[in-house]
Amino acid sequence: MNLREYKIINNIKTLKDLAKFLEISGSNPEKLLHNWIFHKAIPSPKYMKIIFEKTNGKVMPNDFYFKKIDGDVVVPSNPTNKGLLDLNILNLFGNKKKIIK
Repeated sequence: MNLREYKIINNIKTLKDLAKFLEISGSNPEKLLHNWIFHKAIPSPKYMKIIFEKTNGKVMPNDFYFKKIDGDVVVPSNPTNKGLLDLNILNLFGNKKKIIK
């Protein structure tokens, strides 16, 4: 389950509410969450651990890297933490891969 799905299923109305639930603070936690939800950035390991723990394991680190749309594997086209993502793993999925922007 990704963070957006978790937000909807748990009836969390705003990104501000989600930030409060996850106890994520800083200068602009809503922007941080927006970027994670819309695949513009990938949370650091510190935040991935927080998200995993606060969602009771329902949102996992791999949910920020891979997404399935109509059976195709989709990954963000410009992950910010490229060192954490080995795109070679996509070979496991054969030709069923797409890159989104």
